[in-house]
Amino acid sequence: MPNGITIRREVARQVDPEEAVWIKFYARLAGYVILVVGVLVYSAAKLLKADTYPIWSVINTIVLVTHFPLLYLQLPGNISLFMKEFLSVLRLQDLQIERLLLWWGVTDEFDPAFIADRGHNIYFEQLGYNSRYVIRNCALILCLLAVWAVFCVTAFVFERIRSWRTRGRRIMEKPTFQINGRVKMYRSNLFHVAVQGFTRILQVAFLQVFIFVLVNFGEFSEESKLSKASKWTSIALIVVYALFFLFLVVYRLFL
Repeated sequence: MPNGITIRREVARQVDPEEAVWIKFYARLAGYVILVVGVLVYSAAKLLKADTYPIWSVINTIVLVTHFPLLYLQLPGNISLFMKEFLSVLRLQDLQIERLLLWWGVTDEFDPAFIADRGHNIYFEQLGYNSRYVIRNCALILCLLAVWAVFCVTAFVFERIRSWRTRGRRIMEKPTFQINGRVKMYRSNLFHVAVQGFTRILQVAFLQVFIFVLVNFGEFSEESKLSKASKWTSIALIVVYALFFLFLVVYRLFL
């Protein structure tokens, strides 16, 4: 091709079909291995009452590394295919949680927005994000937040009932001035554990939620059920994260 010629049409990445089969296989295998090891290590840490912070740090690192292509990085076709299959496993797309939107009536197969929906650009589509709506791209995250919010409410009610039955007050341990200074130490309960799990999910999911809420800003027309639901979901996420960051210091001090 002569120098100075500009290609103005999209050029599809080409991967050998036989090689693509093995790339998909090893990508999915790597994803399932990470999921199984993560669950086992997290369960062991909970049983042994060990610190789970290193586990969450690994999860944060995986999220950041796997989303580097969204920075408009040019990747070879085989690496792009590997990342797409690898992420589809980590995001549990095999569960097809997105079908809950159809079941709940948020959208349907004849919704104009659902039919015309596509990825924000080719880089998003290469990672499997084939939508511009936050409720489709972050369906698993939203389900986790909703389920964990129910856990928090249930744990709070349970702890209140137990407190009323025992007529006991919050048990305060003796402050250890040599180690912790004048910090009051309280026994943890189920509500504290549930809140910590909810905040961990918020922290790990922040990158994805932030990206797709920004992408969703261009779809606030409310011309369809999907667009309207995504708009109010985006607003709710903004409010939740704003409260989370504002009260993070209060949470660390008092919970």
